[in-house]
Amino acid sequence: MFTLEEFREVCNSLAEKIPPRLLEELNGGIVILEDVKRDPQHPPSTYVLGEYIVESPGIGRLIVLYYGSFKRLYAGRTPGEIREEIWKTLKHELRHHLEDLAGVDDLAREDLKYLESLKITNY
Repeated sequence: MFTLEEFREVCNSLAEKIPPRLLEELNGGIVILEDVKRDPQHPPSTYVLGEYIVESPGIGRLIVLYYGSFKRLYAGRTPGEIREEIWKTLKHELRHHLEDLAGVDDLAREDLKYLESLKITNY
């Protein structure tokens, strides 16, 4: 697994591939946190890799990627595999941003449907 600094470098290099027009109004940018994030409403093996935050006070719209969650979920994976997962997560959160700007929430509904499919009655 990447160190935190390597993770940041990979995220920055991937973010540079995104056309600037798609990042408009993402005034809080892309933030990397060292945290492990879980949603207590879902099974213990479900980690939050990233999230799009619509209105953070004083910051505005931003994408957060959770290094600790990637580290837990992808320990033992190759750098190439981890890079691909970071890229997929970044594109996913960017889609949330673009849909928010367009006033639609198709991806949010897809996410909820997927998370519901993960629920286990006795965990």
